[in-house]
Amino acid sequence: MCDRSYPKKLAFQYLEDLKNEFERVNGAQIETAARPYAFIKFDTFIQKTKKLYQDTRTQRNIAKLNDELYEVHQIMTRNVQEVLGVGEKLDRKIFVLPFRIT
Repeated sequence: MCDRSYPKKLAFQYLEDLKNEFERVNGAQIETAARPYAFIKFDTFIQKTKKLYQDTRTQRNIAKLNDELYEVHQIMTRNVQEVLGVGEKLDRKIFVLPFRIT
């Protein structure tokens, strides 16, 4: 559907935008569609949206990628903090001996 070098986040965001708009505009008509090209008018939205996503360097797309990086950064920070917390607990257990050394 796109080049391997195209950011996955943008590819999935593109599909999500199409899905959301299609459901918003045509949601009530999906069950009653009788012909294969019942939603041909939606192609206009697809083409406009495609143009927005083609250049990964546009400010809009860079902002989407930065948001994704921020989310990943937050997750990684939490994971590191949890690992450090577990390490501290282990350190305390190792240095607390169950008997007294004389």
